[in-house]
Amino acid sequence: MEFLFVDGKEVSNQSRRLIRSHVMKGKNLGKTIHRPSRRSPARATTTQAVQFVTKAPETQQQNARTGGDDQDCLIGDRSPGETITDITFPVGHRFSSVGLPIEVNPYMRRFITHFFTMLEASLYPPEICLLQNRSIWLQYMMTDEAFLHCTLATVATCAKCFYDIEAENSPEALMYLSKAFRLLNEKLSGPRAIWSDEIVASIVSLSIRDQLRGDYGKGRVHLDGLLRIISLRGGFHRVTKVELVQKICRTDIDVSLHDGTRPRLQYSAPNRLLPLLGPSRWRSRSRLSELILERPDSSVLDSIILDLDSIMGFLNQTSTLDKLSPQVYQDTVLGLCYRLLECGPLNGSRPADALVNAVHIGLTAFMTTFVIPFGRRRRVRFAALSTCLTEAIQNQSWTFEDSHQGFLVWLLVISGMTMFDQEDRIWLLPMIRRTAFKLGIGTWDELLSYVMKYPWVRKLHDNAAKELWDEVNLVEVC
Repeated sequence: MEFLFVDGKEVSNQSRRLIRSHVMKGKNLGKTIHRPSRRSPARATTTQAVQFVTKAPETQQQNARTGGDDQDCLIGDRSPGETITDITFPVGHRFSSVGLPIEVNPYMRRFITHFFTMLEASLYPPEICLLQNRSIWLQYMMTDEAFLHCTLATVATCAKCFYDIEAENSPEALMYLSKAFRLLNEKLSGPRAIWSDEIVASIVSLSIRDQLRGDYGKGRVHLDGLLRIISLRGGFHRVTKVELVQKICRTDIDVSLHDGTRPRLQYSAPNRLLPLLGPSRWRSRSRLSELILERPDSSVLDSIILDLDSIMGFLNQTSTLDKLSPQVYQDTVLGLCYRLLECGPLNGSRPADALVNAVHIGLTAFMTTFVIPFGRRRRVRFAALSTCLTEAIQNQSWTFEDSHQGFLVWLLVISGMTMFDQEDRIWLLPMIRRTAFKLGIGTWDELLSYVMKYPWVRKLHDNAAKELWDEVNLVEVC
């Protein structure tokens, strides 16, 4: 008898192929296998993304609506003759799939996603703005480590301010902050430091972080240093990114609203929305012009009200096709805020007429609804504006007039939505209830009919006002 021994140690490549082929014969029995042809290359699969395209010149109205030829925000497929001017992130993965210069934990990536989602929703409300597909902040995060650490420290602060998550003083958040200061100091000691937009963006981020923490003293120090750098660069025209200029101006406005001082900057960007409104100027005038008609110190304020009424009329009738580009929207908001603050600083010389003063303060509070988030998640309180609002509302020289009750209820609702917190609700909610009773207001629809006679954007303000009205209905007034 002949014995055969199988040695598995010395198996050649050919033997392995034969063994695998024999095993797969049984598994593939009765199946039809389609293998790709080696002669024709496989079709490349690409992820379709929204593209920025440069189109042929449009009419003046289309340019005003989309931000002009230099900031085209038209969305769609590319047609022959159009050239791609920018590459955007894949749809659905704008925040979670970006490559960062350092390793970030998964939960911090979630915070980044929530932070930018909240930030875009407040800066560019989707109800009236086109989608912001090109973010310089994400580009800075991907290319500049100092800005990334500043952003992560700001994100940790926002986790406390807006989500009640204790992450601000965590070891990881403090590590990001210390690294941000170290990297910024290293960059600022370089010969070309002041010419870097990334350094300017990093300092803006630190200023915003301190303001969210309520430390406006440190935020003011960062803003002073930032304005010094911009001055050394030769002015704002040296800052190449419009979004960065707008962010600096928003920080300047926040400090002015808190300190009550005159803004340090002047926003001279042309208002591209007003020409869009045409000669009719959307003639839905609010009751504010009637209130201050022929009163002293009201001429400048009346011109602001005229433009504001036209813009509010346009925004209330905005359809999906008429949405504004983010840049045009921010130009409009910043321009109105600067005009109101230049009209009279909160802690400076105020109008002698109590009603004109109340209208100015109310419009300033109203414009903050376009600057930062408001409603239940609002955690930012501007000290000077809150004080001026309280004094204006409690001034009995105009609040007892029957002809002023409609304006008073609008002012109270705006105040409750913006500057006043839970402690102020002790006196605010009963005052809204009493004023509504005088006007015969018993339902939400009746209240809405009154506030819409004054500056109001239903898509932005209705939900927060409805929540406030529900709280008012729970109050019993003796």
